Amino acid sequence: MGMMEINSMQDRLKSMEKLMDRVGKTNDPAKRRMLMCEHMEQMQELMGNMHGMMDPGMTRGNMTMEAARSSWASAWISCNR
Repeated sequence: MGMMEINSMQDRLKSMEKLMDRVGKTNDPAKRRMLMCEHMEQMQELMGNMHGMMDPGMTRGNMTMEAARSSWASAWISCNR
């Protein structure tokens, strides 16, 4: 992984951190839901980018990448209802 990719990923993580700060500060349930859906979109994008860097059998704990993707897909569907 090149330095530009690392910097780009760090920028995305900082952006996600700022978004989660906004989620924590809002008292409006509709706004919180909207922000969480935006967060889910960012996570999907980041996971897709990370997936390209991983070997097919790599896992996080007991969760394979396929299981993680399935879990995020369920949350994504609930954001788009």
